[in-house]
Amino acid sequence: MPRIASDPALDIEPDFTSATFEGIRNRIIGNTQLTHDEAANELATGWQQDRDIRLAAWTLQVNEETRLAAEAAQAERELLEQERVLLEQEAEKERRETEKKKPKINDFQAGASVGDTLTHRPSQYAIHKLKSFEYVELWYFSPDGCREAADEAKSAADSTFGFTKVDDFIALKPVAAFKPSRKVIQDHSLEWRQFDMAKNSFLLYMNKLKWPEKHQRAITMFFMNVVSHPQRSEPFGERALLLYAARVRRDWHDTLALDNAFDISVFNTTLLKNLAEEVWNKLRLESLTEFQLAMSSQGNGRESHTSSHRNQARSSTRPTRSRSRSPARNSSGRLPPRSSSPNRQRPRQDPKRPSQDKRPFQGGAASSGHHACALCLGRFAHNIHKCKSDLLWDNKTPTSCRRSAEGRLVNAQGLQLCYDWQRPNGCASTSKDHIHECSGCGNTDHGAQKCPRGQEV
Repeated sequence: MPRIASDPALDIEPDFTSATFEGIRNRIIGNTQLTHDEAANELATGWQQDRDIRLAAWTLQVNEETRLAAEAAQAERELLEQERVLLEQEAEKERRETEKKKPKINDFQAGASVGDTLTHRPSQYAIHKLKSFEYVELWYFSPDGCREAADEAKSAADSTFGFTKVDDFIALKPVAAFKPSRKVIQDHSLEWRQFDMAKNSFLLYMNKLKWPEKHQRAITMFFMNVVSHPQRSEPFGERALLLYAARVRRDWHDTLALDNAFDISVFNTTLLKNLAEEVWNKLRLESLTEFQLAMSSQGNGRESHTSSHRNQARSSTRPTRSRSRSPARNSSGRLPPRSSSPNRQRPRQDPKRPSQDKRPFQGGAASSGHHACALCLGRFAHNIHKCKSDLLWDNKTPTSCRRSAEGRLVNAQGLQLCYDWQRPNGCASTSKDHIHECSGCGNTDHGAQKCPRGQEV
């Protein structure tokens, strides 16, 4: 249907009785008997019918145009809405990116005072390890470890950074967060007091760093089982319990990483018994070694004593002078005081060599004069168990290790070395806690007694 230009309802009906339509009326009347009025009515009726048809068509046309206009308006509104949503999303994304770059600070409780006591803070390295659910030595949480961390924080440069992965991004963090301490002590070598204090701080920081409640309860029960175990009252029982705590906790972290971890709160009495036997075997070996060294020292002493008697016997067989020149006496009949002659001076002794007249206390392997000190590699007479020299026996070369405050040998990486490995008989243990590394040069194929840097016999 052709489009209607205007609303038919607005059309005005023509006057079909007027002279304008007389010709049309005559053609309608024709040979009929209709009058002009009847013809005019016929025309009016036809016009009305035509207007009704056009009015219906107009209504359909208007409705269709209205619908199309509404759809177009709706499409335009939807397009504008999509553009608005995209703009808002872009703005929100930019806001989040800006928030990520801004430093974060948590809220605080107004009016709340600081506590009566302050917790010692471990190093950034220990906190980073614990926050990453990785194994970290308990020493870092002990008072000694916290004090060492505080001293390092005062002296270390804060401008040294390293790369690390945070979520899906590479970030810079202070190197202190990745640097282990050289003074660290392995858990099984801690004193019981250090262990007891360190585990309390360790549990506190586990809670601060939002470890899962299940894991916190398990590790808390684990420490409670260790410190309250009746084995503590047995000889060297605490040493066995420390070894149990060290190995079980490390193995627990290893299995956590493999997603097949056990319940660390369940105490294994059989494992403790095996570890206690390992401790006793090590003590027996140490005692046997000390006994053998002591016997060797006594044997060398008897040989030296016999040689001295022989020298005295030889000197007694020499002829003596028949005349002796006695010094002149003064008027009182007394001998004049001796005066040291300027031409007869005693030879000066090399300070680097130990005195032969006043020998210092000797202990362990050094008593025989043949075994090298595990720290300075010297075979001269000195207390090898308390030697803290930072130079080798030649007084020139720096030592490869150092002696900790507890008297243990620690390498440059802060790991405690196996002392039995440095002895003449070596160490047959295959435990990963026994670090078989030469204390003199760091090689793993020999100990201090065979180190090429040691003093020759």
